Amino acid sequence: MRRGNQGFSYVDGEPSGGPHDLSALGDLTNGKPLRVGRREHEPNPAFFNGRLDDLRIYSRALGQDEIRHLMAEKD
Repeated sequence: MRRGNQGFSYVDGEPSGGPHDLSALGDLTNGKPLRVGRREHEPNPAFFNGRLDDLRIYSRALGQDEIRHLMAEKD
């Protein structure tokens, strides 16, 4: 989730790491392929090590309560 110049990651509906400084990224609108599972903006980016069960992309930032509610629906 991006809020201003900060990025937030969630795993299983809970915050994971961060917040991440996204101030150097600027506008994220581009024609590049979407990559999932890597924080490319970090100085030493690491790939996600695990399995993805569900991936959703929204045109707006979800609140933490909304994320937890979506996770509860899956259980």
